[in-house]
Amino acid sequence: MKEKKTENDLSILDSNETVVELDTNASVEGENQTTEEPKRIKPWIILTSIVLIIAIIALGVYTWYSYNTLATYDGGRVTRAELNRYFENALLDAGLTKDEVTDIDTAMDNLLLSLANEEVFYKQLESLNVGVLTAEELMDIETSSRKIVDDYVTANMDTIIAGLPEGYSDRDLQKATDEFELNALNQSGYLDFQSYLEANIKTRIFEKAYAELLPDEEVAPTEDAVKAEFDTMVANQKATYDGNPAAFLDEVDSLSFSVYVPDGIRYVRHILIKIDEETFNEISAFLNSGDQASADALLEEALAEIKPKADEVLAMLDAGEITFTEAIAEYGEDPGMEYYPEGYQVCEGYEGYVPEFTDGSMALENVGDYSGLVSTMYGYHIIEYFTKVPSEVAAYEDVHDSIYSYLVDSNRSQKWLEFLTIWPQELHLDFKNSKLNDISMY
Repeated sequence: MKEKKTENDLSILDSNETVVELDTNASVEGENQTTEEPKRIKPWIILTSIVLIIAIIALGVYTWYSYNTLATYDGGRVTRAELNRYFENALLDAGLTKDEVTDIDTAMDNLLLSLANEEVFYKQLESLNVGVLTAEELMDIETSSRKIVDDYVTANMDTIIAGLPEGYSDRDLQKATDEFELNALNQSGYLDFQSYLEANIKTRIFEKAYAELLPDEEVAPTEDAVKAEFDTMVANQKATYDGNPAAFLDEVDSLSFSVYVPDGIRYVRHILIKIDEETFNEISAFLNSGDQASADALLEEALAEIKPKADEVLAMLDAGEITFTEAIAEYGEDPGMEYYPEGYQVCEGYEGYVPEFTDGSMALENVGDYSGLVSTMYGYHIIEYFTKVPSEVAAYEDVHDSIYSYLVDSNRSQKWLEFLTIWPQELHLDFKNSKLNDISMY
């Protein structure tokens, strides 16, 4: 038996436990009045309400998902939260604040392109099962990453402690240490240690995948290709540097390697009697401020002070009392002569040295000749024409291995670029901002 409801109740349970509403406006008109049948909620109304609620919820979920999804690809998506974190890392890496970014929209578009392509890259490696790290490798990376950070913190512990108040507690020290570590990570472009660790893991995955996808045998050049590359290099370097040796000296350090040396280059050595460092810095300051007159006056005074010593060294050379090599060792004040015993390469028009030094070097006619006192802002130089650099083509056998390695690296880079170009298409990378779909990262 069910408990009897009071007349104030607004609902009752029928015999099937269904909740129905009571008509609170019902009235009694005598003994013959009949009670009106309770109204039931029709099933189709309930069903429609449920469907509507589900649709509203689904629309909300879809709207949230759509707003937060900036790009999609097979098996994944790039979210707004990921981009914001990527942006924060980029700011730290560049040493900038958000307010210092002049065109925030363009910057975010570029970062989104980079982030999306990066995610596609690692997703494709995963699907190809290459670059996979073992649990032991992951542990090694974490251990070594932690050690690098800990060693840096330990090396700077005195600095950390110096910033603490007298009588600091262990908690104070731990807090200061944690803050120092985080600041160091931030200055290196990482949000935190986890960000640093993830970067190291990705680097190792990349290195492993690079070797697995493109082993040497897949990108090895033929002997004909090596010889053809050698001939091309010789022709190109001759065309570029014949008659313009200064361009060769300007660019030789940036060449993969040199297979041709043009005519007109010589090695010179010098004995430098320097002006003192403080005076040199003052002269430089005048020059940087545009005060040429003050710089010239100060330089003249400084040169006058060291001229007696320079004259003495020159006189000993002229009298044959000392060889040039001995004079460099005993009186020379350019530490470069110790590292470059054959001297410095120079030619007409070369601007790698101050003009007075180049002009003095090229004024010498024969190997073994040396100059009088040549003054520059550094002091007095006595310059010797040490050797002439012969114009020649490198022997093929001497550079064969270098060219072979160069072509292996070049072929591997080209193949890798093909992967990076095609993988976003294969994984159907699609940006919510459709204009980004027309931009290639590579």
